[in-house]
Amino acid sequence: MYVMAPVREAEVKEAVEKHLHDKYQQEFVIEDVSYQAEITEYKIKTYPAKNEKQDFIITVTEEQIINPEKEITDGYLYIYWDFQLEEEFKGIAEDIFEDQVEKVSADVSPRSLRQKYNGFYVKICKLASGTSDFQ
Repeated sequence: MYVMAPVREAEVKEAVEKHLHDKYQQEFVIEDVSYQAEITEYKIKTYPAKNEKQDFIITVTEEQIINPEKEITDGYLYIYWDFQLEEEFKGIAEDIFEDQVEKVSADVSPRSLRQKYNGFYVKICKLASGTSDFQ
């Protein structure tokens, strides 16, 4: 197993922190950085400082770290929307199924909906992020 040199890990953390801060205008905590030598990628586990439950993994290549023109992509928007939708579904479930909220909330969680209606869910997230015209 390859262990990154501290200087390299610092560069990866700095690039990912900058990307996330510039894109979302909030602070993120980098929990872990690991290097996968067999596929030459870094995996970064991170979450917004305001909500550690919204953790996600960003995968970046060395090229993305070295070359600022190579955009770093992340899945934070999907995690953010999962939590937003979950709150919405809980509110709806409370109104409709007052005494069965826990069961209904579990059955209509965003993750289960994403599995069932994956294409539609992704279109909604892309539309909300401004990366799709919903066609």
